[in-house]
Amino acid sequence: MIRLRDVSKVFCGKGLETRALDHVQLTIERGEFLGILGPSGGGKSTLLSIIGLLDSPTNGTYELNGRTTVDLSPKQRARLRNQSIGFVFQNFNLIGDLDLFQNVELPLTYAGVSPSERADRVASALARVGLTDRDRHFPAELSGGQQQRVAIARAVVTEPDILLADEPTGNLDSRHGETIMNLLAELHRDGTTICLVTHDSRYAAFADRRVELVDGRIVNES
Repeated sequence: MIRLRDVSKVFCGKGLETRALDHVQLTIERGEFLGILGPSGGGKSTLLSIIGLLDSPTNGTYELNGRTTVDLSPKQRARLRNQSIGFVFQNFNLIGDLDLFQNVELPLTYAGVSPSERADRVASALARVGLTDRDRHFPAELSGGQQQRVAIARAVVTEPDILLADEPTGNLDSRHGETIMNLLAELHRDGTTICLVTHDSRYAAFADRRVELVDGRIVNES
């Protein structure tokens, strides 16, 4: 599904050059659960941003479903991102002025899905994370674990090719973290391709395959 070839990312500023990724070679197969581990500042989030089409590599190529992405326009990238990629972030990134239904519905609105289909798909996504009865609550009325479950519902409502999770348990206690990881594992068993960034070896153990990223390079794979 995903192939990165010789991907590097260099940030420049104030006369300094920071190499966040250094000649990364990585493939992700359809239906795989990949864990990306490594120390803070090792390049994990930069790599996920490139996979998620939120950023572009300085050098190298990135193919998604056989399609080269580096030459796409911003509009083409946004369309492909909306169609193919779901995101779960550490900080939930829910919109406080929207209720849960509206938060989950938002990517479908951008995709031009009809109101009736949006209603069905949002209801199904919220049911999947066990929050059907909270659909008209607002994010501030929920616990952190519940907010992350809403974020997962929003990520999967478009039925993306791959779900990218960037430290999804980072702001949760161990009990709620375990709940989120079990939910991701269930989604994977149902066929969702998952790429998880984590610094916690307990949660990395949920993955089929693990790669370790240090100083922008993949140094180990298991």
